[in-house]
Amino acid sequence: MNNVEDFKDAIRAHSLIPPSVFTPGKLHRIDRADKPKEHKSGWCLLFNDCNGGVISDFSLDISETWQARNDRPLTPEEKQDFIRRTDESRRQAETARKEKSDQAAQEKRSDRDLAGNKRSQKNTLSEAL
Repeated sequence: MNNVEDFKDAIRAHSLIPPSVFTPGKLHRIDRADKPKEHKSGWCLLFNDCNGGVISDFSLDISETWQARNDRPLTPEEKQDFIRRTDESRRQAETARKEKSDQAAQEKRSDRDLAGNKRSQKNTLSEAL
């Protein structure tokens, strides 16, 4: 088996659905097997070298680093690089989650403001009549 398939198996082990096409180095939003497709509280990132990655799901409180099986222990430099990439992936995902949350809050405020303006216009029109 290759590393991409091993990574997909690790994702499935958490009852998450891996993307059908992986782009190493790209953050992918993923679905839970037990939720509707639009749920997408999970994400994964396979590192560019396909030897490691991160799997996470906010709603399941999962945050796991994954590493391909290796015939030898990592050198100290390789360990540091793996930790650095893992931390960066988590920062990217947190930034994406925050941006999505902020956007949803802004849309809710806009909808509320629009509804308030319509009520105000209706009241003004009623008073004029």
